[in-house]
Amino acid sequence: IEPHTELENAVRAVKDKPTILSLTHDIADAHPVVRNVGGRYVGSFLHMFGFIFIDPVDFPLILQDDYGDLPAAKREYFERERENALYQVHIAARDIRERRPDIILMSRVEEWKQFLMMQPDMKQALADYEYVSTADNVEVWKRKEKTVPLP
Repeated sequence: IEPHTELENAVRAVKDKPTILSLTHDIADAHPVVRNVGGRYVGSFLHMFGFIFIDPVDFPLILQDDYGDLPAAKREYFERERENALYQVHIAARDIRERRPDIILMSRVEEWKQFLMMQPDMKQALADYEYVSTADNVEVWKRKEKTVPLP
């Protein structure tokens, strides 16, 4: 696995030795970055593995609810993959809420981000995070700092 020097630098700029969770499709986005920055991985999955073997042309179809006039076999395939994606999103949202990673590595695939934000539990979990930068084609998000009002 090739090191992601640019991504490692972007992560280090946010926090030293951070906790990290990945919402990307490639295991190489989180590994070896976590190790190389002295961080700790807190997600249940190393990446959103359900989409690794899907033809990128089909990706937007899997993320929708209505498959229209597709042949039955292809419709069933998309429905299974969508259910798999929903399961992974639910687990990742739980991990974010419970483990509160310092940094989230986010996919730059726009359809995937839209799908994530359409899921209420993920939208709520990501509300405490903000985009920081993009490096090595991965977005870096950090947990928002809570401000305490002065008395």
